[in-house]
Amino acid sequence: MELLTFGDRNFRAGDLRRAERRYRQSLAEAPRSALPRARLAQVAVVRGDYDEAAARLREAITADPDWPAMAGDLQALFAEPADFHDAIARLEAHLQGRPDDREAWLVLGAELLLSGRVDRAEEVLVRIDDGRPDAALEALLRTAGLDP
Repeated sequence: MELLTFGDRNFRAGDLRRAERRYRQSLAEAPRSALPRARLAQVAVVRGDYDEAAARLREAITADPDWPAMAGDLQALFAEPADFHDAIARLEAHLQGRPDDREAWLVLGAELLLSGRVDRAEEVLVRIDDGRPDAALEALLRTAGLDP
């Protein structure tokens, strides 16, 4: 848990390289934990690597399907609320240029849901619920109070 805390401090300071290293070390210490995977997803979001972010979110949910319901406020990980809003704005801009990027939509839905923006998250998650089996989407829909 200490490594996760150090990683969070590095993340808030904008040192993504060190944050990623600490999160990976935390994952090595607790290989079944969802939290280091979820933190690695945030590093990927800030870097604009939405495929990577989606993969890490999927891993977190596979490690603990109930994790999204207990995740807390994701925005609190960021040093300033504006930093979180900037990351969301970049993700939304990406989706304007690539509206068929299902993985980026999944990331946006998770980001919104895990930051308490449930109504917006529901709109996004329902948009990508195309009937294909997707355990991550189902877990997020359940967390949002929607029946997958």
